[in-house]
Amino acid sequence: MPQWMGDHMRDPNYYIALCARKFADLTRQLILAVDAEQRDKLNALLQYVRQSAVQETNSERERRRRQLPDDLQRWSDRKVQLARDITPVEVEALRGYYAVPGGGLLGTLSSLEMSRLADVYEGWSCTADLDRLSAIQTQGFADSMRSMADFLGPDHVPHDPPARSIHRFLYEKAFSSSED
Repeated sequence: MPQWMGDHMRDPNYYIALCARKFADLTRQLILAVDAEQRDKLNALLQYVRQSAVQETNSERERRRRQLPDDLQRWSDRKVQLARDITPVEVEALRGYYAVPGGGLLGTLSSLEMSRLADVYEGWSCTADLDRLSAIQTQGFADSMRSMADFLGPDHVPHDPPARSIHRFLYEKAFSSSED
C-alpha cells in the first residue's frame, strides 16, 4: 500500500476515531472559551463533529453488515431464528459488527464512565441464560465502548451532557449506590 494512503486504509474505525479525537479537543477548548460567541461557535462545531461521527458509524456498520452471510444478517435483525451452528469466524464477524464505536456516544459519558460501562456489558455477556446473539452483541458493545473511550482519551469529560440518555441510564443503574 502506498505511504500516502496512511492509517485510514488499515483501520476501519479511522474516521470515527478522527471525529472522536476532534470532539475531545473541541470539548477542551470549550472549557477555556472566554466569551459567548466563542462558546456558540465551539458548540456548533461539537454538534457537527458528533453528527459526522454518527454518519461514519452508520457507514462502517453497514459495511460490516454487508460482509455477513444473509442468514446472519437476518438473525442479527432478529427476523429469523438461526437453525445452524455459527463458526468462530462468523462469531468474530458479528462481534465486529456490534463493536463499531458509536458516534452517538459522544457527549454522553466521560471516557472513564464508558470504560466502566464496557465492563458491565462484558459481564452481561457471560450471563448463563443469555441467548447466543445477545451474548455476541453485548461483547461487541463492550468493545465499542472501550474503543470510544480510548479515542477520547483518559481525561475526557463531556461538556453539558444530556440529562437523559440510554447510556447515562445504564451507567447510573449499574453504579448507583441505592439503599432500596
